Amino acid sequence: MVWSRSILIRSGSKKYSHDLLSIYFRYFGVQSSKVSDKIQMEAGIQPLDRLMVDAELRNNDLVCISQEGLTHKQISKGRKGRRITKKLQLKILSAWNQLMSTDLVIDDLFNYRGR
Repeated sequence: MVWSRSILIRSGSKKYSHDLLSIYFRYFGVQSSKVSDKIQMEAGIQPLDRLMVDAELRNNDLVCISQEGLTHKQISKGRKGRRITKKLQLKILSAWNQLMSTDLVIDDLFNYRGR
């Protein structure tokens, strides 16, 4: 076996051969050309961030008003454009609508749909 090219993994009676680069990419989160169809995790700064800056709000304002257990880290990820789930988007939307007494929809706060 040549370690620089592939690695043999034994699991019970089965043998799996993996390319070292694919293991490296998976472990360190690096994308290769083979994984080009993988969804990008960054969506860029979201409209939520602009709205919060314009209204002079902080993450803590949404955390305090939320009845669904939002955290500062979740809101920060949502503002920065780190892809989050649709469920989390709905929690942030609910907190925003409570805080601002508005009736916005997900598309007003995010430029992508969570999965």
